[in-house]
Amino acid sequence: MKYISDYSGFKRKIRKFADDGGIEILLALIIIGCLTFIALFLHKGSFSALFNVAFFSVIIFTALLQAVSSLFRKRITSWSEDDVKLEPNYMKLTKRYPTIIDGQGHRHEPLLTYDNPLPNDLGASEASHTSARCVRLPVLFDQWLVGKDITIADHQDQQYELPHDIQEHFDELFKSHIASNIYNQLNIRVDDWEVERDSFLMSTSRTTYFDSLVTNRAMDFQWSNGLTTRDVYQYGPFPPLH
Repeated sequence: MKYISDYSGFKRKIRKFADDGGIEILLALIIIGCLTFIALFLHKGSFSALFNVAFFSVIIFTALLQAVSSLFRKRITSWSEDDVKLEPNYMKLTKRYPTIIDGQGHRHEPLLTYDNPLPNDLGASEASHTSARCVRLPVLFDQWLVGKDITIADHQDQQYELPHDIQEHFDELFKSHIASNIYNQLNIRVDDWEVERDSFLMSTSRTTYFDSLVTNRAMDFQWSNGLTTRDVYQYGPFPPLH
């Protein structure tokens, strides 16, 4: 997992470098260096030759710079897109949602866990009263549904409305999928659920795939103000449900 963490961080840094115009600056420096070499070494160190080469080549090299930098930016955007939209580092995610200890000293684990007898670093910690290692996954665990009947109340006439903050940042969130092949369609959305005795009751409505792209599918994409959807709506910790 340390490799995943380091590689993901590297991708984000490269993406930021490209978004901040780093590619153009780097290529410009390379071109200037090449021109300087041509003028000073191939033309016997004449600075007038440097001026002539630069003057007659500036248009060609400017066009080349724009074309090459655009190509590199597209490649970097496609390569880093998934890591920019959703944090792949499980250890980093699980730290945001710690185990809750109530006033009586009881521990409440909000995340899904499993016992792994093999050493690993997936956010693992020694589980009490067992020699196995308890691995925490970044998935909320609210209720055990084995043996319960499932009832779905579907409201086809109800449409999900995006929160105000998401609407304000809709354009930049949507652009985070620029390298993906996307399309819109009507989807079913889980609005709420509850457990009553032996029954699991689920309430559903409708949403669009585009609305899902700017919420669930871009939870860790950084807004222009430095925040993310996870920071605003899923910051944790999550107390136990009653």
